[in-house]
Amino acid sequence: NVASVELRLRSYVTNVPRTTFGEFEMSYHVPHVPRFVRRGHYTMQIIARNAAGTSVERDVDLTLK
Repeated sequence: NVASVELRLRSYVTNVPRTTFGEFEMSYHVPHVPRFVRRGHYTMQIIARNAAGTSVERDVDLTLK
């Protein structure tokens, strides 16, 4: 029973919009990425919280090429 989902990637933090009960969805267009950032490996944290504030976090590896 998830009430909110938050996405964190380095200094970027956003809430993922809920489309219907229990479903969250978003899309994001990555702007121009400078060369020194490419080929980098990053960890994106996805945090789900219920109405009581209890949270669960999953890390997802992200590689820019």
